[in-house]
Amino acid sequence: MRKKEDVIQHFAYQAVVGERNATQRCGQERYDIQPEGECSKCRGLFCASHVKEQDVVMRVGTTTRGSICAHCNKRRKLWARG
Repeated sequence: MRKKEDVIQHFAYQAVVGERNATQRCGQERYDIQPEGECSKCRGLFCASHVKEQDVVMRVGTTTRGSICAHCNKRRKLWARG
């Protein structure tokens, strides 16, 4: 996948997550559980089983501890390529 395609898909993903969050639901489809955590990357809200705490690169050379959803975690390899 190319970065341009990824960005288009990511914006669509953020829209779906935002709609679910607006009704107090986990951003992951098919889960109507109230969100408990926020993804450090997309800022979506998810139940505890859909965000995991790990090191998150915020800028090149800057790493911090944060929560990340599966969608954003999957994107990391593409964007790490430079």
